[in-house]
Amino acid sequence: MRLQISNKLKNFLSRKCRILVLLTIIFSTTAMLLHISKRTGGTFLFQQTSGITRNTFRHSFYINQNTTESSDKQHHHENYKFNRSRIRLWNEGRCIDSVDGSRLVVSYCDPDSLQTFSLTPDNKLIYDRTGQCVGYEDFKFNASLILMNCDEITRQRFDLRVMNDSYLQSVFSVVSTSSTSYLQTVETAGNSEHLCVTPITAGITTIGQYGRPHQVDPGSPCLKNSIGITKCHDVASAVLLFGEEGFQKDRKLLRNLVIPPGNPDCDFRACGLNPRTSPIKELSPSQISRCTKPWECVTLVVKTAKRPLLVIRLAQSVRESYGFDLPIAVCDDGPDDYSAEIKLKFAQFPLLNYVIGQDDDYGIAEGRNRALSLVKTKYFFLMDDDVLFLNTTDMQTLIDILDTTDTTLAGGQLKGRGNFAGFIKLGYFNDSNRIRRLGLFPGTCDKLNQTVPNFPHCVQCDLNTNIFMAKTEPIKAIGGWDPELKVLEHKDLFLRMKAAGLKVAVCHQIQLKHDPPNGPQEAEFQAEGYFLKRRRDYSRFRALLENRYNIQGVFQMYKQDVSENGEVMLYNKTGKASYC
Repeated sequence: MRLQISNKLKNFLSRKCRILVLLTIIFSTTAMLLHISKRTGGTFLFQQTSGITRNTFRHSFYINQNTTESSDKQHHHENYKFNRSRIRLWNEGRCIDSVDGSRLVVSYCDPDSLQTFSLTPDNKLIYDRTGQCVGYEDFKFNASLILMNCDEITRQRFDLRVMNDSYLQSVFSVVSTSSTSYLQTVETAGNSEHLCVTPITAGITTIGQYGRPHQVDPGSPCLKNSIGITKCHDVASAVLLFGEEGFQKDRKLLRNLVIPPGNPDCDFRACGLNPRTSPIKELSPSQISRCTKPWECVTLVVKTAKRPLLVIRLAQSVRESYGFDLPIAVCDDGPDDYSAEIKLKFAQFPLLNYVIGQDDDYGIAEGRNRALSLVKTKYFFLMDDDVLFLNTTDMQTLIDILDTTDTTLAGGQLKGRGNFAGFIKLGYFNDSNRIRRLGLFPGTCDKLNQTVPNFPHCVQCDLNTNIFMAKTEPIKAIGGWDPELKVLEHKDLFLRMKAAGLKVAVCHQIQLKHDPPNGPQEAEFQAEGYFLKRRRDYSRFRALLENRYNIQGVFQMYKQDVSENGEVMLYNKTGKASYC
């Protein structure tokens, strides 16, 4: 009897459990559908959105053009050729965007605006902010690219031609300077030639720096120039894809700047760099950790380009000046083809960490980052390979400043060279065309004379030469140098330091010697092709620097005064600025 009751009870509970499980599934599914419906403006993802048909997209989901969020979220798809990526012009670093929601133009890369595109498996190029497709009315040279409803797209499709095999790595990385691509039309012209997405500059003139009109360079288009389809151009058509997550990380410091209110002469994001950095302060005794043995707390950081004998000469100058060696972290371009004789000379300096990479052209910035990654000490001393220590070089003062104050970087200067240290200022500088520019003002730090506590011969500044000692971790934290800048990397580091609130001091009495190899008698020190690397196309890297901060020019002016609160007062005209 008890056995029968037990079996009935088990059957009853089993049926009840199954019913409860079924009800739970029903309620969970309903809740999920309602949640999806809410996020997509009332349209289920598996339903056909009004105005968009399966024949139009031919992929596994649909784009609701009614909300930015839905188009942004739904575009993530592992089969996309690229997804949520900004399209940057390789030669100058500006972005392709649609300011008016109608046509594509050259624009600043704005971290506050969604400027990304996605390329679907069936070659539809989607502008993520609106969910519209990129197209053209007529397939012809210089036809402007416009945004169209995706159900109007028939043959207007695009594909990506990649210059090397590292494209998939570049889409979602912070930046890749080696993965140059072209966006081509799938449709071909009469001679079976594909056309490329390119800024249209044919027949367009602008006003140059000295007020003279000139033809716009195809590789250096102006802001708001239309984007169209043209014959593919090695430079003008080259683009770099920048994944949105990486872009926002890369521009974090710029995005966090606060535009000072009430100043019509500087009302763009980079103007947040204008306020003075807070004064350098002395650390409390509990915060001070003294460095008494320089070889335990300072590492020299050197980027060279196949000039190992200069590095050996530098290491020897340290030994002769101080009577001891310092750790030296060196990054050199490949290949590793040095003779046994040179490697034997390396071995004479046991603290020399000489790393030869595989790339034959890292550029200054990337090379310095690689050398910096080798540093284990709390400070590093940045050096060029052709700079030498002198018997009078007072390295200990730089150590003491970093030990006892909240200074991040303490610099000296090259013997016999001018004073480059100064304040920076951004603005329109009373230009009627409101051209955004960065001004560098050497000598202004000395005029303000805001001295470092306990170091009366050293002053606080914004910018100095590439002769400095710095705290290792804060420089690593802001990303070191911008690897895209193979040259002209110097100003960007100081601008990002200021954006992060890091403090700079300059001591003019601390000097080193610049001693580059000269003439046939010193040919052994010079690498073949060095000057091609060092004096490469400055115009491109200058444009990349400017467009990182969304400005249109950099100028330098000496002998300007500064007010008591550190405001640079201009008494000279800054000259005409380019309209581009």
